[in-house]
Amino acid sequence: MSLEKKTLKIVSDFSFFESWEQKYEYLIELGKQNCSLNKDFKTDLNLVYGCQAKVWLVCKIKNGKLIYRETVTQLSQKAWWGYLLFFLATALLKRLLDLIILF
Repeated sequence: MSLEKKTLKIVSDFSFFESWEQKYEYLIELGKQNCSLNKDFKTDLNLVYGCQAKVWLVCKIKNGKLIYRETVTQLSQKAWWGYLLFFLATALLKRLLDLIILF
């Protein structure tokens, strides 16, 4: 799925709700659906510093694609991380490296 299609899906998901409270509750529910990392991965090496919640992030390369897994201590933050990883999940490693080289 392209980045544009992913963006449209997220906008569509949230446009269904009328209030910010409903959108926040939806984020909480999404957070509950995300799988957690095994406790063996909850190390300082995998901890993302500077976040409001504790976030552990692991990335692997499989068939030229980056595969992400995360655990987040706050459900609302877990959903936001889920969306971020939704964007990155199908990213080709070569494409990301090309973007990094531009900077």
